[in-house]
Amino acid sequence: MFAFGMDAQAAVESARFYSYSYPDSCAPHAYYPGLLKLEAPFPESTADLLRQKGHTVERWPVDEWPRTGVCIAI
Repeated sequence: MFAFGMDAQAAVESARFYSYSYPDSCAPHAYYPGLLKLEAPFPESTADLLRQKGHTVERWPVDEWPRTGVCIAI
């Protein structure tokens, strides 16, 4: 909200991404270096730029349960 000047509703509804570039906290501690998952609203041009930087990019469809939780208190 602060970094992009959004109100709470806009921040919660914004597209999210998730990095798998660190070991998972749950056993068996899966690790996928360079893997980023982007929610569908990110433009393909953003995904392409991330791929050019060496990331493996996978897309999340809009109807899939989000993997990144949102908690907001105002």
